[in-house]
Amino acid sequence: MLSEGIITTPATNDGYGLGHIEARHGDQIRKAGYASVLDFIEEVAKNYEIIKEGKDRDGNQTYLLQLTDKHNNTLVVELSGDGSYWNINTAGIFKTSYGKNRKEVYNRHTTAKQPAETVEASQDAEQGGTQISSSMNAPTLSDGKDTQNSETEIEKQEKISETAH
Repeated sequence: MLSEGIITTPATNDGYGLGHIEARHGDQIRKAGYASVLDFIEEVAKNYEIIKEGKDRDGNQTYLLQLTDKHNNTLVVELSGDGSYWNINTAGIFKTSYGKNRKEVYNRHTTAKQPAETVEASQDAEQGGTQISSSMNAPTLSDGKDTQNSETEIEKQEKISETAH
């Protein structure tokens, strides 16, 4: 789910959700050839190659979904408080070193392929009988009250982690 989001610190465009992504990374995303922030988010969400653990945010694990080229085109996601959907906290076109030292939990190129029946069965089990969303063609916008996040704090923690190793 992509919330409309908010800007928590206008001077630096800190915040979360679509408002933050547009303010903080929108120009960079369009300069990289994407027509819009939503197009970028949809492309990465549908085609990510790598998932890495992000930072723990008040007991909630975040994950980096990365579609790599000369950059790490990244979505930072977090499971909602009730566990029913994934929030997109922030997104951007980051340096290839972004998330470099984070634990990789999935790699499309090295993870063994499961038979389709197994994938569907595991998705059904994870969803607990709810209908599986087909794609992000029309991102759902919410008021963003469920998840609050400072993208700048995420970037700071990532950089601290990378320089510490």
